[in-house]
Amino acid sequence: MFALLLTVSATQAKTRTAVFTTKPQMHCRKCENKMQFKINLLKGVKKVEANCVEQTVEVTFNDKQINEETLLKAFKAFGYDARQLKEGETVTEKEEHECKEEMKKEA
Repeated sequence: MFALLLTVSATQAKTRTAVFTTKPQMHCRKCENKMQFKINLLKGVKKVEANCVEQTVEVTFNDKQINEETLLKAFKAFGYDARQLKEGETVTEKEEHECKEEMKKEA
């Protein structure tokens, strides 16, 4: 019985969290919503929290189904270059340009 429990726990996936920042940066709630919606569609993603003030996208995921490299490719697929932040790293440089999402709303 004990051996069976060890086997089951060894094959279970680990939930991990990674924090990313993007270029272009997010500038509004619509940007945050787009990030959350698109990344949440990926198999293995458990939770996404985008924050345009902090310029971060925090992704909680099942590491048996998806990894950081796949997440970076997903950002690229919908028009953003992303990089993973190191633990404790913050984004201090803010871009000054018009938000692509706001421009779509006005058109």
